[in-house]
Parts: sequence; C-alpha cells; structure tokens
Amino acid sequence: MLKPALLLRGQPVARSLGWLAAAALLAGCNHYEWFQVVGANQADFSNDADILFVIDNSGSMLDKSAALALNFDVFIRQLSDPTQGGHGTEGLPDAVDAYIDYVQNRAFVVDYQLAITTTDVAARYGDLYGDPRIIPNSYDGDIPSAFNRNLLCEATTIQSRTDLVSDPSYTCADPPPPPGDAVSQEYMDCLCGGSDWLNPAGSGTEEPLEAVFMAMCRAVEDPPAACYEFNGGETLFAVNDAVMTNAGLMRPDSTLIPIIISDEGDDSRRKEENGDGEPDEYADLFAEFDHRMTFAVIGPEPSPNACNTTEVPEWTVDRLEWVVNQTDGRFFQITKPESEGCGVADFATAMDQLGDLLNGLRTTFILKGVPDVDTIRCFVDGAPVDRSVETFDDALGTVSYTDGWSYDAVQNSVRFHGSAVPDYGVSVEIYYRPIQGMPRDLPF
Repeated sequence: MLKPALLLRGQPVARSLGWLAAAALLAGCNHYEWFQVVGANQADFSNDADILFVIDNSGSMLDKSAALALNFDVFIRQLSDPTQGGHGTEGLPDAVDAYIDYVQNRAFVVDYQLAITTTDVAARYGDLYGDPRIIPNSYDGDIPSAFNRNLLCEATTIQSRTDLVSDPSYTCADPPPPPGDAVSQEYMDCLCGGSDWLNPAGSGTEEPLEAVFMAMCRAVEDPPAACYEFNGGETLFAVNDAVMTNAGLMRPDSTLIPIIISDEGDDSRRKEENGDGEPDEYADLFAEFDHRMTFAVIGPEPSPNACNTTEVPEWTVDRLEWVVNQTDGRFFQITKPESEGCGVADFATAMDQLGDLLNGLRTTFILKGVPDVDTIRCFVDGAPVDRSVETFDDALGTVSYTDGWSYDAVQNSVRFHGSAVPDYGVSVEIYYRPIQGMPRDLPF
C-alpha cells in the first residue's frame, strides 16, 4: 500500500481543539492534540492539476502519438473555449461539451498545466520537452498547437519523412487534421516550422515509473539522494546540470497527474531481479516528495494478445495497473480489441475520463493520521455534513452513497458525495481522533 504521503494534496493543518466534550478532560494539562484537523481553503490547493504526459517514444508508437495529438487538440480547445467546436470524433465532442456544461454550472475552474517527457530514461532522465516546456492554461498562444508541437516535433519517433503520408493540398492556414485522419508531412512542416522534425527511436526498454521519478527530481531544489545514485553508485544525472531544470512542474499544493502512454508495460530499473511484484520501490520514492499524485495509463493488455505487436509480459502491465489502483487513477487500453480490428483505440474515453480525475481533486481529502472513524466530523463553510449511508448491490457488486461523506480506509481519506461535494473556494474542515500518528499514552 502506498504511503499516505504520496497522496497528500497539501500540508494539513494540525491544532488542539476544544470543541468536543472529551477535550474538556484535558483542561489544565499540557497542550495535547487530542483531535486533529485537516483541510484549508479549498481554492488554495484543490484545483491545481500538473499533468505530465510520459510518452513511449519507441519505434512502434508513431500512430498512437498522432492519435493522441489529434484527439487532445479537440479536448483542449473545448476545455479552453467551449464556443469552439473543433474537429469531432464520435463520442468526444458530446463528452467534452457535457463536461464543460458541468464545469460552468458548478463554477468549477481547473488550473491545469501540461508537460511532456518520455519513457527513454537513459536519454532524457525525466527532462521535459518543448518550448515552452510547461504549458499553463494561461498560455497566451494556442494551447493545442503548443502541445502538439512539443509532442510530435520533439517527443515522438519519426525516423523518415516517408513514415507519414504526403498531403500537398494542406497549407499552414488549414486547421489540424481531424481525429482519425493521418498526420501528414505538410502538417508537420507547418507545426514544427520547417522540415527538421525527424527523431530517432527511443529505447525499447520502457521505464515510465523511473521517468516520472526523474522528472520530479528535476523539479525540486533539494532532490532525494536516490535521484543521483542507483545500484550503490551509478550516477543518473549531474547535480549542476539537472537540479530545477523542470522548475514549475510541481506547484505547491497541486496534484501531479502522470499520464503514461505506451504499448508496453513498465520495465523500470528499480525492481526485483525478475520484475515480479508490486513496484513499492517507486511508491517509497514518490512518497519522499510529499506531493499528491494520481496516475492515468493508456497502455496494453499483456501477452498473449493478438493485437500486441510485441510480447508484453504480464508483470510489466501489472506494475502500471498497481500504481493506477493505488492512486485512484484510470487505465485505458491503447488498442482496440481483436474483434474490432485492433488498431489504435479511440482516445475519446480516455480524454473524457481525464475530466473525472480533475473533478476528483475536490471530492477526496487525505487525512494526516489514521482516524477512529466514529469520531470524524466534517464541516463545509462551517456547516456540518452528515455521514453517507452506503448501499451495496450484491448482484452488480457496486456500492452507492447518499449525500454526505464516507471514509476510504485504502487511501485513508474522506470523500464527499452528491450535493455534499464542496464547491471550490469554500472552507473544508475534517476533525477526528487519531489512532495512529499520535502518542499512544494519554497525558494523565
């Protein structure tokens, strides 16, 4: 299980409380934090999403990268300006329109930024691609074009112009190709400002978890020791060359959302000899940054699978599924099932559910200590919120909640449901008696 620090949204506030009768027993004693409180003004942290795309740039990924670029163009245009229709693909415009409507109706404002690195750790060590390397939602240029430029012109393997079709009718004044079409040589010339966009294939050893860790190492002033050494002395990157080269990637109190896109699993270097087992080495490394994270993966099914171009060991996919499950993330198939002809999957579902991840930033609050659940009290804008009633459907294997809050023991978090979900900018306070993380002996 991941350490709670991996999932922290911000530094919780802890203070002594006197609002419950039990606290009166402590009158006259030394200050003793009988109850703890977490939470702050939600607008201060919950709506900052730092989205890091970790792209597999091996030779088999050209068509997938192009599909991502063309679908993401529509998603970002809709997210940034709902008046623009873009070039839709079945399912995507409607999904994005519905999401925008929800955003506007709830006065929901996601402060997002976008960055790209690759799974080729030996070449990049988590260094970000592009100019600008980090694209904020306040970017004064065209966000989809900037994202596509960083992705296709720098982070995607294109070894020959003939890897792409030629479309002499395309001009730089034309919009990008619609999703489902092919990326042409002429579009690339316009996007990249010339013909200098050929990139060699990246390593066939895909290390997405290591790439995420390296990208985080480069984003802080005082990286953990493991950023510099591996296997007892191998230097991964030089201090003077790497520190703060990814400055701004992890904003204070934000949520880092790595989105791994690969037709292979994770073969990162810090693992047991045979690769089997949970990647808890990386859980421990991520936890050292004390920063909230949620993973999304657009990845493969393990072999044997007729749609895989190469053998994908099951354990490599298990590692990615584990970090997704542990961080309440999302996993999507990168190819269509064999019954649908394989090929690149429609990224519409993945793009739609990215919105779900962003929405989750205001529903879930990670606690500092493990609570005595019966003592949890929740307040939104000073008003008490009742505990939800859980209803299990044995036939479907699902659970539903009434309006209110529930406790999730796996993430050690309080989650709000229905009309109890707080809007941004309101005060959220959660009080509880901890059973862990505090002195066990009472001070009397």
